[in-house]
Amino acid sequence: MADGRAHLDRQVAGEFEIFAHHIANAVKSGNLEDLYIGVVLGNSDARAVRVELLQGASYLSQPDAPFIELPALVKGKETFAGPGDRVCTELLQGKTRSGYPGTIILKPGECKVFARLPVPVASLSPPINGRNALFRLRSDGPVRVATLALYGSKDGAPSEERFLELLRRGNLAGPREGAPSDPEKSGQKPGPIRYGRVAGVAAGSVWEGRGEVAITADDKMTCLPIASLRGGTFGTGQVQSAPLMVRYPDTAYAAHGNYGVLYKITLVLSNGSKTAKSVSLRLDCPVKTDSKRIDFLDPPAPNVFFRGSLKVDGELFHLVLHRGEKGPALSTFDLAPGEKRQIQVELIYPADATPPQVLSIASCPVSS
Repeated sequence: MADGRAHLDRQVAGEFEIFAHHIANAVKSGNLEDLYIGVVLGNSDARAVRVELLQGASYLSQPDAPFIELPALVKGKETFAGPGDRVCTELLQGKTRSGYPGTIILKPGECKVFARLPVPVASLSPPINGRNALFRLRSDGPVRVATLALYGSKDGAPSEERFLELLRRGNLAGPREGAPSDPEKSGQKPGPIRYGRVAGVAAGSVWEGRGEVAITADDKMTCLPIASLRGGTFGTGQVQSAPLMVRYPDTAYAAHGNYGVLYKITLVLSNGSKTAKSVSLRLDCPVKTDSKRIDFLDPPAPNVFFRGSLKVDGELFHLVLHRGEKGPALSTFDLAPGEKRQIQVELIYPADATPPQVLSIASCPVSS
């Protein structure tokens, strides 16, 4: 509160989410003490405010969710590698991790620590660890939210008073990263877009899409972008990155990647041809482009660009996709001439994934 640069003047009310993704790197910092991420809720209203936890989870890279090698497709079983993957997989299934207060009552002018999340590194080699957190909350009045970082001590986690003192007297966390590319500024130097770290308040936490996909005689593939962003819309012009209503001046202009955003896609597939068609649905990871084309690599690049879970008509799948890779079929069915079928896809876009991807609907004649 003493440093104006560290505070965004924005209250939230009703249903809102808190998302955090942080890496503690003692190789760079030289500090082997446990780092704690504190989430503080405050009430500046003249009446008491009730805040309820609807759903939430938080995990570490080590030991909760290490980046292990996984099969390309796992069906019907909870699977994860990495904390962002684990958090989103659990929340997609409607689970909530215990250990967080179900309800908090904030008196007028009161601040309380909602969560203290350790990121230990001392026992690791190299001493690097990450933590991902996603909480869905609902308040019956306006509240303010702050995330802070403090090192623990030999006595353990920082007390609530230490966090509140940091809130009152601390500075903006650093060191800061390079500034992102300004999407409104013309005449910038050519080169790759610098998206920047996302730090602010984004508008919305659900991307809902509905539409009809026509299966035609020429069996053209239909692709629908997932987590499309500036520089990667596949020619649709559709930037799905949630706009930031307020942001730190040296951070991203939009929520690139839409980490923690729930995608709910409902499609009606209609066979408009005169022959029966075999239809398949995939999640693909084509090469990012703004051109109206879908390109894959043969073989795909070694780096993983998507590692996460999704539901197709309520059935759980876990995918690992590399850059430029076609995904495996998640649903395959036949459509007679003139027949229609509805299909529903849900996923919570996980941190550690690199956008964009596409939902692909492919068809071919039914073999006799």
